[in-house]
Amino acid sequence: MEVIGEDDPKYAEMPSTTIDPDDEEAYLALREEEITLPYVTKEGDVYKVRLGPTRLTGDIIAMADAQVDASRGGYKITFKLTDEATPEFAALTQELMGKQIAIVLDYKLESFPTVQEAIETGEGEITGDFTREEAGEIVTIIKAGAFPVRFGKNPVIEEF
Repeated sequence: MEVIGEDDPKYAEMPSTTIDPDDEEAYLALREEEITLPYVTKEGDVYKVRLGPTRLTGDIIAMADAQVDASRGGYKITFKLTDEATPEFAALTQELMGKQIAIVLDYKLESFPTVQEAIETGEGEITGDFTREEAGEIVTIIKAGAFPVRFGKNPVIEEF
């Protein structure tokens, strides 16, 4: 999802998009729309971010890992895309050069790094001022998005 605007008074007035994960049709339809989601900073400040329609989903990720960032200090996230997704992601990152791209899991805005260069090889990294824990959390989110799981009712457990 492309970040259309953030921390802007015109978005602060907009209500956050209401998500109902139990209404699967409506939930999936939100992928086609612009949405506004809250974002909580490390300091606990909350502001709204306007996002464009979903262009790619987590199933494009083949691998993600947190590593020490020797050149900048702290930690970074490295990732590898599936072979099938590499051309589409290359085109998207070329288009969004210098803009932000959102990492969203179940309509919760997790991070929105700036695209520094087109990722044409299928391997990239997300850099920033990440602690080990923060980088690990983002890797977990990326991996969770790569393996969509749907939980249904357990037929063994009776409802009373």
